[in-house]
Amino acid sequence: MKDFLIAVKRTKWERDLLRYGSEQVLRKIYEIQNHAFERVFASHERQKASLARMREAGLNADFLFREDLAEAERIAAQYGL
Repeated sequence: MKDFLIAVKRTKWERDLLRYGSEQVLRKIYEIQNHAFERVFASHERQKASLARMREAGLNADFLFREDLAEAERIAAQYGL
């Protein structure tokens, strides 16, 4: 049984990639949006590194994306909630 349930938000890069379907299309969109690719992707990398550090910290936790919180009900049942 896990001690924590941690709900994380997908990065802007991940959300946009799901929405637009390809890195190539996304780069074109970001080029139009004030050359935002480097800024958005750097933020994505920082957020993923932070999440990796949390996972490596040895927390007895389940991680899930916020949009998957419906699954949290199933996980909560494991906690006896």
